[in-house]
Parts: sequence; structure tokens; C-alpha cells
Amino acid sequence: MKKALYVASVFSHLACFHIPFMKALKEQGFLVHALGKTDRIDAREKLQEAGISCIEMSFSRSPCSLSNLKAYKKLRRRFRAHQYDIIHVHTPAAAFITRAAARNTGQGLVIYTAHGFHFYKGAPKLNWLLYFSAEKIARKWTDILVTINQEDYENAKRLGYEPGKSLVYTHGVGINIAEFTVPDKEGTGTVFVCIGELNKNKNQEWLLDVWKDFKDPYAELRIIGDGPLEKKLKGKAKKLKNVKFLGYRTDIAKQLADADVLISVSHREGLPRNVMEAMAAGKPVIGTNVRGTRDLIKQKETGLLVELGNRFSLLNALSAMTDPIVRKRYGEAAKKVIQNYSEEKTVDEMMKVYSRLEESE
Repeated sequence: MKKALYVASVFSHLACFHIPFMKALKEQGFLVHALGKTDRIDAREKLQEAGISCIEMSFSRSPCSLSNLKAYKKLRRRFRAHQYDIIHVHTPAAAFITRAAARNTGQGLVIYTAHGFHFYKGAPKLNWLLYFSAEKIARKWTDILVTINQEDYENAKRLGYEPGKSLVYTHGVGINIAEFTVPDKEGTGTVFVCIGELNKNKNQEWLLDVWKDFKDPYAELRIIGDGPLEKKLKGKAKKLKNVKFLGYRTDIAKQLADADVLISVSHREGLPRNVMEAMAAGKPVIGTNVRGTRDLIKQKETGLLVELGNRFSLLNALSAMTDPIVRKRYGEAAKKVIQNYSEEKTVDEMMKVYSRLEESE
């Protein structure tokens, strides 16, 4: 029986984004293993319910962590004892360590999906020095690199990957468009929703700083998610009007149905799922002009792109989105664009990548 190994730093990443791809491999007769750390029990259980065996392994985001050295040694032992036809790695640290451990052990295709390189336009020089250099080293251990946005695709060519051979562009992890509806929302005030972990990269603090100058008394901001900045953000929001924190939610489709506009103000993205889900729900998006987000949003067609740190740009976008005619036009266009990012299409794209295994045999 052919075997495939999916690797990420944590099981929640695999459970949230990759089960459809793993199921597709199982349907083709593969035995599929998932390797990572249990960060959420429900994520591991979700993988197991899909018939995927889970292998516990601890990775650290810090390149010099002792846990990464231990993971490397464990993986070397595993790869000497087990041969996989496909090893598909995700998340930077886990991907680098796994590729290093798999070298010269007789494995099949080694594939890395970059969900957003840590080196990008505007990234700190240290990121380029560390992560670009690491990926340059890992190039010789990688058969195929999958990119999901245009900027990463161009940077991958700088790493030495060849388009059409070792370099592939896909529409990301895809979404189940059928889960999202476009209901007629009731109420007069504009409901803005911001979805994501409450952290520095997602940049909710800047959004709150700008929101205090947004003078529409009927507009409401709903913030969905949890994370390390939760206490700080809630403290800041106490002085603001019409801001609600809804915590970590699993009913995102309903939350989007109840909202009018999605706001994404991240510093960095790969291909943001929250933006794709909002578009599937027929909602317009206000997003920062960063990699990944700008791959999805067509300016003044499906939403509005604003410049990071430009509060007037964001304020103008908020004001523009209070017009229901504008929202309807952008939302309808977004619904059409996102059809290219359906789960069915992205699974088909990935299965074509996996078919390279037959070519290499």
C-alpha cells in the first residue's frame, strides 16, 4: 500500500486546512499519516475521525530550539525505518526539519506548500537573512514547491525553483463554498467583522485605534478570535463605542451571514481564509495591501485595499462601506471571483501535483 505523510507544527493546521486533500489520497488507496503536535484535542480527533493516523512530534518556531533537534533525530529514525511515497510538509520550522531529516533515506516525492514565506516585501532584513537562506538550503531536499500567492511564486524562482517543473502555483487550500449563504441581512447599521487570532500580525490594535475616529454611531465592529493580545485589546475597546468581542467561534458562516463587511488589517498573509470565506458569503472586504490579500481583492470591484498604517485610507474605506449599494456591488463580484478557490478545484490541483509520483517511478 502506498503511504503519504502530512507534516505541520500543530495538528490544528492540518485539521483546518488539509483534510480534504488527505481524504482524496485515501480514496486513491494511500495510507495517510499526520505528524505534528497536539495543540487542540478536537483537531487531533477530527483527523482521526477522517481515518488519518496521528504521530505526535514537537516542533518549535525558534530555529535554535532543542525540541527541533530532538524532532530531527526522531524523524531520521522514522525515515530510516519507513518509506513514504509522498511527504507533504507545511509551516516553516516543521517543513525545514522534516525535509532535512528525509534526505538520503529513500523517500518518494517531498512537497512543501508555502502558506506565506517569512521573507516578503517589507519584511525585516533578519527574516530575509534567516528564512531565505534556510529555504535556499532546503531547495535541494525539495522535489516540488507549491505557492499560493504571486509574490511567493516570484520569490520561489529566486530560490532556484523552476515553473512547471519544481514550482507550482495553486489556489491555496480552498473553501467549501456551499457552506456560505448570502441572506438578506436585517437592520440599519453597518456590521463590520474582523476574524482571526488576536495577535500582533493580525493587527487588531491598529483597527481599534482607527475605529475611535470613525463617527458613524450606527456602525458596529465585531471581533472574532482569541489569542495573546485579548486582554490588551479588550482594555483598549472599553473606551470605544459599538465594539464587541465574540471569542473563538466555529460558526464562521453564520457570523459572516450576520455581518455586512469583513475587515482584514494583517501585516502579513499567505492567502487569507477569512477573506475567501467572506467572499464566498457574498461580503465585501476591506483589506490591507499585503501579499495574499491583494491576490484576492480586486480594488473597487470586490472590496477595498488600504495601506498599512494609513489611518485615513482605512477611515475612508469604512465610510465607503456604509453605502449598501456599494456593498452589494462588491459582494456580488466577490462571490463570482471566489469560485476559482473552491475546495473541489484546489483538491484537483493538488492531485495533479501528487500525480508526479507516477512520473518519477
